Amino acid sequence: MNKSVLSLKKRENNDDESRILAAIQETLNGNTQSFAIIVEKYTPILYSLSYKMIGYSSEAEDVVQEIFLKVFASLDKFKISSRFLPWIYTIAINYLRSYLKKRNKQRKIRLLYMDKDEAIDFPDHKQVDPEQLFLRKEAEQAAIKALGRLRPEYRDVFLLRSLEGLSVKEVSSILNIPEGTVKIHLHRAKKDLIKMLSDSDF
Repeated sequence: MNKSVLSLKKRENNDDESRILAAIQETLNGNTQSFAIIVEKYTPILYSLSYKMIGYSSEAEDVVQEIFLKVFASLDKFKISSRFLPWIYTIAINYLRSYLKKRNKQRKIRLLYMDKDEAIDFPDHKQVDPEQLFLRKEAEQAAIKALGRLRPEYRDVFLLRSLEGLSVKEVSSILNIPEGTVKIHLHRAKKDLIKMLSDSDF
């Protein structure tokens, strides 16, 4: 990618961030209609995150609405000098953790009880990267099912770092854990996912 394209992308990102910050300020000043700009921008991101953690589209839609209510109620705590994306991810992750605990005390999601006939065969695990498996449309159900079986601390790191594309530093800040721990959890998450996704009995 040449310098002109990189410069354009950076400028677009800055413009987008400025638009969101302006919407936040307007909302805090009493123009609550400006919050719709935030909802429009981050609904796809929060839906993607919620669906991967919960596994049901209709349920994820309801959860996203609840997350936005949390965001709106906490908006006055956001520091304008900070980046908004990590902040909203923090609220989303905390809400989803609480939601999953309430829904299933045994840390299992309902996708674990899908029919065995829906299982999908995967290539040899030694040659497969878990991120690639998640990008394969035909593997989506089995991948989310495997994600639900990960230890929560591994799952959260894998979602934010590998699937949502946040930096190690951002994941560390969102989850309030050291960067070294982020790397360890990510490594273990990948190892566990490869094992589960490659298991013919899964």
